[in-house]
Order: sequence, then C-alpha cells, then structure tokens
Amino acid sequence: MASIPRFDAAGNVYAVVAREEAEARSDAAWAAAACRDGAADGVLIEASAQDGVAAGVRIVNPDGSRAEMSGNGLRIFAHWLWREGRVAVEEPFEVDTGTRRVTCRVAPGGDSVRVALGPVRVEAPREIDVGEASWGLVPFTPVNVGNPHAVIVTDGPVDEETVRRVGARVETHPSFPGRTNVQFAWRDRDDPTVVHARVWERGAGWTASSGSSACAVTAAMQAQQNPGEVAPPYARTVRMPGGSLQCELVRGEAYLEGPVRPVT
Repeated sequence: MASIPRFDAAGNVYAVVAREEAEARSDAAWAAAACRDGAADGVLIEASAQDGVAAGVRIVNPDGSRAEMSGNGLRIFAHWLWREGRVAVEEPFEVDTGTRRVTCRVAPGGDSVRVALGPVRVEAPREIDVGEASWGLVPFTPVNVGNPHAVIVTDGPVDEETVRRVGARVETHPSFPGRTNVQFAWRDRDDPTVVHARVWERGAGWTASSGSSACAVTAAMQAQQNPGEVAPPYARTVRMPGGSLQCELVRGEAYLEGPVRPVT
C-alpha cells in the first residue's frame, strides 16, 4: 500500500497504478488495498490506449466495481502523467476512460488541472419513494456526465447524516438498476455564482468531493434556470467539504477545473 502513489483533488483521494503493475493483481484487489481504512476514494489503473491518446485508465471504486467516469479521478490521472514526464503543461492531451475520451490540460506547476469531460445530458425532474418518513417522495433531476447522477436541489444546507441515510436509499433504488451517484445541492445565499453540494457516491458512499458530481449539480441548476431553452454558457463554483471546483457548461459540454496535490 505504501508504494502506491495517492493524490488529492479538492478532497477526493485516488491511488494510481501504473500499467506495468496492473497485471499483478485484479482491479478489486488493488481497490481493497488502496482504499483500506478510507485511505483513498478509488483507484486509477493505467490501461492500454490507441495511437493519439496519452493513456487509458480504468476507474475502480472501493467496492471493486468499475466507474465509467470520475472528474477528479481524471484530473488526478492527468497530474500523474505530468509527474511521470509523459505530458507537458499547457498542452492538451486525451485520456481514454473506456467509455469516452476526455481532453486534459495541466497548468504550469502542475497544481491545477482542467478536463473537458464531454457531453452532459439532463432529463426532466422526477420523484421516487425511498421509504424515508422524513422526506416522503424525493424529487431529483437525472443527469448523465458519462456516469449517472440524481441531483436533489434543496432550499438550504443538508447535514451529513441525511446525506448518508437518504443518499444510500436513492443510490440503490429500483429506478436505478445500475445504481446512481447522488448529490444534495443548494445555492449560496450571498453569491449567485456559488453552489454548495454534498455527495453520496455510487460504490464509495459519503465522499468529500466529486468532480463529475460538481458538473451534474451545475447542469441541474442550469436546467432549472433555463427550462426548455438553449442555455448560454454557465459557470459555477461548487463547494464541497473537501474543497471547491470550477465547472463550466458550454453548448452542452462540461469543463471541470481544480487543484491536485500529492498525498504525503
């Protein structure tokens, strides 16, 4: 475990496994070792890639399941490629997640990474009954950022205990046969460009930060403000317990930016 490098992206911690090590054990075994006792939120395992792509990556949750997308995970993987001397700062490069290719750019110094995550799809709001007496029917907006999200927009702050209790029930609701990521989000009372979010992540549970969740929350907020319209570019700072991320939506595409640092 000590030999596996770990990196923190605004409170989201991932371990990175180089391709030459990846065959040593299964994805689930790497996840169990790297995420033991909360040491990481997941594992990024380098995979083979086609010509023109810097690298491929498999994103693995603590329970050993595969994730189609992780915004912070991809930012960490891009930072790791830079530290390995395989990409240059300010030069865009592609990473293949297995479900889509994303374009990354590392800032000078390597302490910030921007990722173009690709298309975001927002569906009409829905309600589900999760058998939670204090909530009744849970209203949410389905959002897909290459992975599924259920964004619950609230009038004000939601505490961690509620996120854990209700989020777990939403994640495993029969409406989501493949399970879903869950976000509780509310607007800042003083700054209209700021949104607060708490995340219950599929396969990981309570999470201090999530990049794809930040984009899902931003997309749900944009859809509320521009229902049925072609929305103009829309940017928000999404604040989570682990830190803040910048998310921008342009013509239905999500761009995510924020800090990355090694965990010592």
